[in-house]
Amino acid sequence: MLILAIDTTGNKASVAIGGRNGVIAEERANEDLNHLKGLTLMADAIIKGNGYTYEDVKFIAVSEGPGSFTGIRIGVSTARALAQAWGLQTVSVPTLTSFVHNAPGYGGIVCPLFDARREQVYCGLYRLGQNRTADGAQSCLAPLTEFGADIYGEAEILAPGAARSLGEIRGILEVADASRTDSEVMFFGDGLDRYAEDISEWASGFENLTARFAEGETRYQRAASIIKMAYGMIARGETVSYDALKPVYLRKAEAERKLEQQRLTDAK
Repeated sequence: MLILAIDTTGNKASVAIGGRNGVIAEERANEDLNHLKGLTLMADAIIKGNGYTYEDVKFIAVSEGPGSFTGIRIGVSTARALAQAWGLQTVSVPTLTSFVHNAPGYGGIVCPLFDARREQVYCGLYRLGQNRTADGAQSCLAPLTEFGADIYGEAEILAPGAARSLGEIRGILEVADASRTDSEVMFFGDGLDRYAEDISEWASGFENLTARFAEGETRYQRAASIIKMAYGMIARGETVSYDALKPVYLRKAEAERKLEQQRLTDAK
């Protein structure tokens, strides 16, 4: 079962192929924000360059958002077009949740942050390395037994993906800090490019949590993580037809927000 995965929610687009035996190959764009120009070329190259044909692809997985509004639209539109042309089902993968696969073997709290502007970040918080609790805590992962070393138990959702202030994130982590001992939180995403210093300052006050910042390519969105997330979703029957595939923004676009404000002003 070959899956083609697409991520265009960040500055650099990436594509990957994989399936039952894990991720086969991943390619990341060299240039920022060249999604429209390079995405289909990258997909074609990674399929053919690894000895496959379009007929071998059985599912198309795409990072649904949040992230760059334009980037999300390009990725989802490309996935829809390919799925329609090839007669395939699609997998709509929540971008923030996919970060649970960015650091294989990690067992702490994962906290991806994307700069959402207006003093907010798109953020989700997930505790890894723990089985579902007796009270049935909400979980975002089923055990992935087919990915070799990249096996996780179920991940507890401490906070679902949403646009939040840093103060809100600090409050969520303060609760986690008070409830556990000797734990760790790893931050990911381009929100660190702007807020790392602020986070370091208030995280130093935690008693039981140690803050870490992901480094290198693991800090940002990866199509390889979309593959891993998609495989579990396919196993659970969580696929959709191409025409049901939709972007997930989590917040209205700036232009849309201003237009609504103008309409309210005009109506007074």
